[in-house]
Amino acid sequence: MARFKFRLEKVLEVKEIALKQEQRRLSEIGKKRHQLLQQREQLERTLEECSAKINTLDDTHANLLSAYYTYLHQIMQEIRQLEDQMYQLDQEELAVRNKLREVQKEKKVLQKLKDKNYQRFVKEQQEQEQAILDELALFGGIPD
Repeated sequence: MARFKFRLEKVLEVKEIALKQEQRRLSEIGKKRHQLLQQREQLERTLEECSAKINTLDDTHANLLSAYYTYLHQIMQEIRQLEDQMYQLDQEELAVRNKLREVQKEKKVLQKLKDKNYQRFVKEQQEQEQAILDELALFGGIPD
C-alpha cells in the first residue's frame, strides 16, 4: 500500500512554527504588561506615601516641601511614561493577535486541505484494493 504524502506539508509545518512564534510573542507581551503594571502600582504607592508626608509637613519646611513636590512631579511623570508604554504595548498586542488569527486561519485551511487529500487518498486506495480483489475473484475461479 502506498504512503500518503501531502505536497504542502512543509508549508503546514512553517505555519505551525509561525503560530508558535506569535503565541510566544503574545506571552512575552503579557509578561511585559504584568511588569509595567507592577511598576505603576509601586509608583502609585510611592506617590501616596509622598503625598501623605507632604500633608504632615507645615509651611516652615519650605525647602523640604519643595523637594517633595519635585519628587512628586517626577513620580507622576514616570507614571505617565509607563502609561504610554502600556498603550504602545496594547497596540503591539493587537497587531500580534491579528497576526496570530491570520496564521491560525491559514493553518486551518491547510489542515482541511490535507484532511481532504487524505480522505481522497484513502478512497483511491480502497478502490484499488477492491479492483484487485475483484480481479482475483474473477481469475481465481478459472481452472488451469
